[in-house]
Amino acid sequence: MALMMNDYVNIANNLIKLAEDNKVERSLIDDILKQQADTRNFPLVDI
Repeated sequence: MALMMNDYVNIANNLIKLAEDNKVERSLIDDILKQQADTRNFPLVDI
């Protein structure tokens, strides 16, 4: 289970980096992540 979670985190990080490399605004990325967190009742915290 931990390996699957690690794979998910790596994929998410790679997609975020790809979006940033292609000049997607950080606020748009944050909005997508926040929407996903809100629909799962999982509060997104700033790192």
